[in-house]
Amino acid sequence: MPVAPASLLHSARRFRVAAVLLLVAVLAPPARAATASKKFMLEKNRPVSLELSAAQVRVEQVLFEFPASVLRIETASKARVTVVNGAAGKVRVGLALALFDGEGNLVAAGTGGNKGGQVAPGEKVEFSVFFYYVTEQLPTATSFQITLEAK
Repeated sequence: MPVAPASLLHSARRFRVAAVLLLVAVLAPPARAATASKKFMLEKNRPVSLELSAAQVRVEQVLFEFPASVLRIETASKARVTVVNGAAGKVRVGLALALFDGEGNLVAAGTGGNKGGQVAPGEKVEFSVFFYYVTEQLPTATSFQITLEAK
């Protein structure tokens, strides 16, 4: 019976190891994001300090700019959200903001976060969340709900 060359056995062993690693990667559950959500009173054009955190990532403050401006030209209304990563590792951040009038009706909503890259440990980052399209009732907003997702 012929004996297989050592290089062929080595290649077969590497293939088996790679196949097992691929199987583990495919079957491993995806990393779950930590989320937190809370409702606050809205103050227009003034910073609002917040106590909201998920997985040691915290929202420090929100500043609503109605309307926002760039080089003194009015642009879409937005919220500037300051986030601090208190975790030991890098994180991806997702934000959702919903604005409500005094009767609890939803008047605007927006999302933001990392489009690419991550927030490093100890880093403080400001995200802009824009309110496009549905803006007619923005002046009636009295409260907001913010959701933070850290992954």
